[in-house]
Amino acid sequence: MKQSRTGVFVAVALFAALVNASAQAQDTNRFRIGTGGTCSTYYPIGQIVAEAVSSKTGLAASAMTSRGSVENIAGLASGDYDGAFVQSDTAFWAHTGSGIFTGQAPEKSLRAVASLYPESIHVVARQTAKIQTF
Repeated sequence: MKQSRTGVFVAVALFAALVNASAQAQDTNRFRIGTGGTCSTYYPIGQIVAEAVSSKTGLAASAMTSRGSVENIAGLASGDYDGAFVQSDTAFWAHTGSGIFTGQAPEKSLRAVASLYPESIHVVARQTAKIQTF
């Protein structure tokens, strides 16, 4: 648990620095963070980050609900979000125009600030599915 808290605090510090630099460049007083649904993990973390950013920078930061990583990429690209939580595979695909973003122009302006926590995935399939690779 200690490592997770440290990771969140480091992410908040890095996010605050990025927000401050972004605000100076944009001359604005708000910072919108794309998160996830209200029942997701991203949304409450986004609220914590928004509160920290607001208290450290004086900006009106807010966690915005979304459908997750893909929508957050679109929100960053369109300017609807100033920052966002995005899974690493989705960010990579968007940045390179591969995976689910094949056929789309790469989002070369994306930048990673921090890794908040590791995610595990469990894949279950029938034995008869004949899956050879993941």
